[in-house]
Amino acid sequence: MTDCDFSPFNDALLATASEDGSVKLWVTPQGGLTEHLKNSDATLLGHTKKVMGIAWHKSADNIIASHGGDNTVRIWDVEQQANTITFAGLGNVATAMKWSPLGDKLGVITKGGNLLSFDPRVEGSVATTMAHAGSKAQKLAWIDDESFFTAGFNKQAEREYCLWDARALD
Repeated sequence: MTDCDFSPFNDALLATASEDGSVKLWVTPQGGLTEHLKNSDATLLGHTKKVMGIAWHKSADNIIASHGGDNTVRIWDVEQQANTITFAGLGNVATAMKWSPLGDKLGVITKGGNLLSFDPRVEGSVATTMAHAGSKAQKLAWIDDESFFTAGFNKQAEREYCLWDARALD
């Protein structure tokens, strides 16, 4: 398991990211666990390499995003167990992925510093820019629905912090 996250709409629904390229869904029994769970309740398949991270949508029930070693971000409809949108061609592995507060954008930062923001409802709606030029992992956090903060490194491995306007990327 490389990541895990509970659904914001269902306290019993846990999603896990796996090295085998799958996202697994687990429903914990009412009253809590009394034994180890060995078999997931559903498996979302689509990534061709390990899944690095997942994030539930905070305002749309049964929607989760995942990013993997195959340089893609996938949006899933959990209820239908279907990959609804795939953003390919990130250019490198994502090191961070976060939904905006309203959920109308998904921010992604990749190894090597490529910063992307896209509307998950519209395939191909990607705005991109270079964030930090260093090769170490970088992170991002939304401040509000229009701006976000990134932390990373420059080529000399010195830490950098930046504030971004999502409307002004590209």
